[in-house]
Amino acid sequence: MKSLAMALLVLGFAQAGFAVETQELKCADQAVKAATLNNFKRFNASTGSCGAKLLTAGDYLETYLVCVSDETEPSEWIVVMSKKGDKCKVKYADNQYDSETPNFESSEGLLKTVECSIDYGDNKLVCK
Repeated sequence: MKSLAMALLVLGFAQAGFAVETQELKCADQAVKAATLNNFKRFNASTGSCGAKLLTAGDYLETYLVCVSDETEPSEWIVVMSKKGDKCKVKYADNQYDSETPNFESSEGLLKTVECSIDYGDNKLVCK
């Protein structure tokens, strides 16, 4: 009986952890979309996402480093998301060149997010 109670307790904690992770991933997906869209608008070139890393996660804000690539080279974007309940909203998005910021030379800390792209001819954000 103790082992059954322990198994249910562990399962409850695992589900609670999954809910937190899902919320973070929802904000991360929106951060990837925002960075891809902003990169397309800024550089007027076909653009695709290449990853996201969570830099900070607070009760009301999450900050991500998002990698996007265009026809020339990859760039890194800082995207700040505000969280209100189960909704995420972009508060800030801009590309950055700070060498102190973690980069995408390794997959360490890379989140599983949607992959987005915009083709210059279509002008349409497509995510999968």
